[in-house]
Amino acid sequence: MGLKAVVALGIMLAACRSAGTEPAQELLGGEWEWVGSTGGIAGVSVTPASEGYTVRFAFSGNQLNIFRNDSLRTTALFTVRGDEVTYQPSISVFGFDGGIDTQTFLDLPGDTIMLNDPCCDRFSHRFVRR
Repeated sequence: MGLKAVVALGIMLAACRSAGTEPAQELLGGEWEWVGSTGGIAGVSVTPASEGYTVRFAFSGNQLNIFRNDSLRTTALFTVRGDEVTYQPSISVFGFDGGIDTQTFLDLPGDTIMLNDPCCDRFSHRFVRR
């Protein structure tokens, strides 16, 4: 293998490492307060005020604790690959959205993230960092 090939391979491996799960898990690390969701067949918009409860996600390491009205509702393990978050077991915390296995996330300016359901009702859940 020539020097150019070794250098190219090194660059590709470094790029793969920088696009791995650690930066995304660090991005999600901490506590996030739900501020609203949109989606569903009817294209509804809901908020904690309209639903009568709050939701908080606490990501730490590879564990997610979900609180509803400050009571622990469920715990799941999560993995991040690219922009996809997968939960094991499925999470179910919103009354208007069924169990969620996988979501894609989008980092927005400031301390805001969107967690988007990839299937079915296709809700987008907006959270702000606490």
